[in-house]
Amino acid sequence: FYIKPGGTYASSEWKGDYYLKAGGYMAKSEFIYDSKYQATYYLDVSGKYVRDQWKEIEGKWYHFRKYGEMDTSKWVGSYYVNADGMMAENEWIYDKNYGGYFYLKGDGVYVRNIYTIDGKKHAFQDNGLWIGEVPEAVNYGNYKNVVFLDPGHGGRDPGAVYNGLREKDLNEILLRVKFNEKAS
Repeated sequence: FYIKPGGTYASSEWKGDYYLKAGGYMAKSEFIYDSKYQATYYLDVSGKYVRDQWKEIEGKWYHFRKYGEMDTSKWVGSYYVNADGMMAENEWIYDKNYGGYFYLKGDGVYVRNIYTIDGKKHAFQDNGLWIGEVPEAVNYGNYKNVVFLDPGHGGRDPGAVYNGLREKDLNEILLRVKFNEKAS
């Protein structure tokens, strides 16, 4: 309890690092939303607000800023905290600032490189941004030599070059073969 000068209980207000609820009761081991600061705080077992740290509360992780405000809907290093303040774990999040998706593993860190999710491989950039699903290997059956050509190469862009053979030359040959087939 905290009694103000004049004998009234402090109510719904801060006294230093402590928050006093209605009736002067000190908040302990609970979240408090303060409309004055438009922020959520967590008061530990001693009644002090948690600040400038990650804190595990009932099996979930939360991050609190320098003055105790709970972070929401933002990146904290390689971790992301959702709108409810909980660290994202084993879930996809969309970040409008990056214009793409990220996948957060069970430890809360975003995935990089190739990672399997629900049995499917996905590719991610070094910053965690999702590139796409990795296609499964194609079975080419009896074919031993398969050549893939990008029909966009030609003109100044030679495309791939191997043993002096330019991809643009192959494209031109294929166009002639195709043209001759149509002419016959």
